[in-house]
Parts: sequence; structure tokens; C-alpha cells
Amino acid sequence: MPIDLSTVNWLYVSILAGFVFVATLLGSIISFRNKLAAAIIAAVLFAAAFVFWTYYPRENLPDDVAYQLAQTLHGIEAAFCKKLPQACETTAANTVAAAPDVALIHPGVIKYFREIGVVK
Repeated sequence: MPIDLSTVNWLYVSILAGFVFVATLLGSIISFRNKLAAAIIAAVLFAAAFVFWTYYPRENLPDDVAYQLAQTLHGIEAAFCKKLPQACETTAANTVAAAPDVALIHPGVIKYFREIGVVK
């Protein structure tokens, strides 16, 4: 039974891939090069992010919480980039560029992006 790729929610898949990337990166940083600890930390971080993203009602996500999440993630872009070259692609500018419509980005995140000059 083939998969109809036109029915795949690619935004959701991309978000999950981003969670895996960040969880893996944080797991390897926190674990002090212990591969088992890194895998466990990454799995726990991914599970928490997945549950939060899937089950938290995003339309009710307070603007200040979304702002703080964006500020935390994008505030450490340079540190991520120094630790892992691939992380250089995880930027606020790339987030805006990847959105099909800026209006789809949470107002709290947009507020942060305006403050740092990524969105007008």
C-alpha cells in the first residue's frame, strides 16, 4: 500500500524533525560525550517536546510563553552554531523564510522576531 505524499502534513513532519535535531543536540551537549546518556536525554527531550506540541492547545498558548520559547531557542543560535555546524541553519531568519505565511507564526514569536529585526 503506497503512501500518498500529497496527504502528508509536511509542516508537522518538519517540526518533529526540528524537535529531534534540538533534542539530539542538547542531549549530546549535556551528556559530556556519553553516548548512552545522550540517547536517553535526547529521547526524553523529544518525547516532552512531542507531547507539548501535539497536545498543548496552541491557540491558547499565551503570547509571553511563545515569546520566551522563541527567545530561548533563537537567543542561543551562535552557541549552537559553534557546537554543531548544522545548527547554523536553525535561525530566526530561516524560520520566517520557511513559513508559507508570516501570519501563521504565533504572535508572541512574531513579537520577538520584530525585536531582533527579522520581521518588520
